[in-house]
Amino acid sequence: MDPGHLKVILLTVILGVQIGCVWHGESADHLWGPTLFRVAAPPDSQAFLAEQAWLPLLVEGGNRWGITIGYFSKLLSVPLAIRQTDGTAVQRHPFSWYALATIPIGSWQMSPFHASIQRVREAEFVAKRIVGIQLSTGLDKEGSNLTFGTSRTSRFWPHSDALYLLEFSSNSPIATRFLVCDAKQNESLEPCLQEVVQ
Repeated sequence: MDPGHLKVILLTVILGVQIGCVWHGESADHLWGPTLFRVAAPPDSQAFLAEQAWLPLLVEGGNRWGITIGYFSKLLSVPLAIRQTDGTAVQRHPFSWYALATIPIGSWQMSPFHASIQRVREAEFVAKRIVGIQLSTGLDKEGSNLTFGTSRTSRFWPHSDALYLLEFSSNSPIATRFLVCDAKQNESLEPCLQEVVQ
C-alpha cells in the first residue's frame, strides 16, 4: 500500500476516534464517539443528576447546532421533590442511559462508541463548563453560546408557586443539592420550608 494512503487512513481513524457527535432529539440525546458520563440519584445524592464531558472536538445537531473545540462538560439536574407528610418522595430517575459498551473510570463511565440519554422530564438546572472555543445555537431554552477561552454558565428554570433549595459548586457538580416543594392549592409552604432547611 502506498505510504501516502496509509497516512490518510491513519489520520482519518485518529480523527474519527476523537470527534464526538450529539444529536439532540425531542426526548433523547444520541451520542457517538468518546463520551464520559455519570449519573446520580437518591440515596447517593440530593438531586437527580446527569453529567457529560467531551474532549477535544464535539459537533452538535438537532434541537441545538454547534461545534466545540476543547473541553466541554454539561450537568443536567432535576430537583428531588419533598413531601410534607412522609419525607422525600420516591421518584423515577428522569434520565435513562443506554450505551453500547462502557468502560468504568472512577465515578465516570466512558462510552467509546454510542450512548443515548432518554429524558422523561426536562432539566430544571443546567451548568456548562467550556475551555476552548464553542459556537452553538439552540431552538431550546438553553439559548446560544459563543465562547473563546474559558466560561462557566448555569441556567435555572423554576416553577411558579414552588419553593426551591439549590446548592451547586462547579468544583464538585455531582454533589449538587437541588430540592423542590410545589405548592398545592390552598396549601402553606411553611412545613416544606422547615423540612428543606433541616
